[in-house]
Amino acid sequence: MSVLTVESVIDEKVIENCEINDACEAGLSWLRKKPRSFADLRDHRMDWYRWLAEHCTISDVLDQLATDTVAYVRCGVAENAATPPATLRQLATDTEADVRCGVAKNAATPPATLRQLATDTEADVRWGVAKNAATPPATLQQLATDTVADVRWGVAENAATPPATLRQLATDTVADVTRAARVSLRRVAAGVTCG
Repeated sequence: MSVLTVESVIDEKVIENCEINDACEAGLSWLRKKPRSFADLRDHRMDWYRWLAEHCTISDVLDQLATDTVAYVRCGVAENAATPPATLRQLATDTEADVRCGVAKNAATPPATLRQLATDTEADVRWGVAKNAATPPATLQQLATDTVADVRWGVAENAATPPATLRQLATDTVADVTRAARVSLRRVAAGVTCG
C-alpha cells in the first residue's frame, strides 16, 4: 500500500479488515457502494471513522488516522492494540491529554514510552500508566510515590505491581490506596496472578 492520506480511497483490503473486525453491515455496504476516501467516511459518519481507528489492524491506516486533526480519532488509534510502537511513541507526545491517556492504557505501548508518560503533567495519563499491566516494575515503583492518590491507587490495583511496592502502598495515608494494596497483597499471597 502506498502512503495513505485522508484523500486516499479505502481499498478492498481495508474493507475486508473492517469485515474481519465485525464492522456493521450498514458501514460495509456504504463502503462497497462506490469508491470512498477516508475523508468521505469521516464526513459521512464520524462514529464509523472512530470505529476504524479503534478496530483496524492495518499499520498504514493506523498511521494515517494518528495524524487526524480530531483528538477523538487519535484517541481511537492510541487505544488500539494493533497500533505500531512508533505510532504509539508519536501519540505519546500529543497535545491532547486524552490521546496520551489512551497510549498510557494500551498494553502494546513500549516500556520506554510508558516510562516517559509516567512523568506526564496530567494525572489521568499517569493513572493510565499505573493501571497498565505492561508497565515496568521500576516505573510502578516511581508512580507509587505520586502526589495524586488516584495514581497510587492505580499502582495498588495493578496485578503487575511487585510485592515490595504493594507493601509500601499498604501504609499509604489514603484509605482507598491502603485497602487496594492489601487486597493485592492477599492476591499475591494466594498465588492469584490476575487483578
